[in-house]
Amino acid sequence: MNAARKRFADKYPQQHIGQQAMLMTRKKPTDKTLPKFMEEQQREEATLYVQLREAETRVDATILRKRFDLIDALSRPLKV
Repeated sequence: MNAARKRFADKYPQQHIGQQAMLMTRKKPTDKTLPKFMEEQQREEATLYVQLREAETRVDATILRKRFDLIDALSRPLKV
């Protein structure tokens, strides 16, 4: 490679992430349960949310089971 084509890091300004920019980044919630005060205020939506979470758990389990079945079926030799 030609030395004239190289780009050195000191030619570019350093990008510093400010404290405010770090605070603005969103983080995924670690707990998916609703707080008690929200459940009390929004009872219908809270029950629907709980039902949605339960349905999602069942769908995830079904997908995982089907994936394991597929992996198991592909690992076995074919019967002739």
